[in-house]
This record gives sequence, C-alpha cells and structure tokens, in this order.
Amino acid sequence: MDSRDKKIVEDGEVVRVPFGAMDALQRSVAASQHALVVDAFGQPAGFRPGFCFSTSTEEDPRPAAYDSYKQRTSDAWQAGRSEPSSSEAKDRSSPQREEAYAQYVDYLTNAWRSGK
Repeated sequence: MDSRDKKIVEDGEVVRVPFGAMDALQRSVAASQHALVVDAFGQPAGFRPGFCFSTSTEEDPRPAAYDSYKQRTSDAWQAGRSEPSSSEAKDRSSPQREEAYAQYVDYLTNAWRSGK
C-alpha cells in the first residue's frame, strides 16, 4: 500500500481545507456589532500594523480636552497666590524695615573699603 492510498500527507505537501466553522448565531452577533475602530478598508481593526480610524459620529473630543488642558496650565501659576493681608501691608512700610534696608545699603556702599 502506498501512502497516497492511506491519504497521508507527505513532507512538503500542501493541503487546502475550506473553513466554515462560523454558525448562524455567531454571524448574527458579528453583523449586529459595529466596530468602533476600523482600518483603512473599513474592516474592524485588530492587532495588525497600520492606521486606525474611529467610526464614532460623536463630536471630536480633542478640542474639549485641549481647552481643559490650556485652562489648567494657564491658571496653574496662581495656585498658591493670595492677596496680602493688612498686617503684611503694614509690615512692608514699618520703620524697622526701612532702617534695616538703610543699613544694608550702607554696608554695600562701604564693603569695598573694609575688604570684607
């Protein structure tokens, strides 16, 4: 008996078999689900390389996300800022402060003379 009679595939031979394993229930489920992301040919995007496109008809979320980001970053520098209290405003014009500043200016003016 030859191996061809036993229907055994020899090394290097190719066997083509039709694949019809999808039943009616799976086809109806597949037909009712619309892919949210498709490839360039309109087929559901999987794990293949290439560009993907959204099939959503909703408004593009990118401008809203960018506006939110811009608002957060433009106001971020003001996070710890507050108006000075009345006591802080008084401290800025106190006689002790003005005297300390005058001593500082005098020190800088004469620092070169003493070699310090």
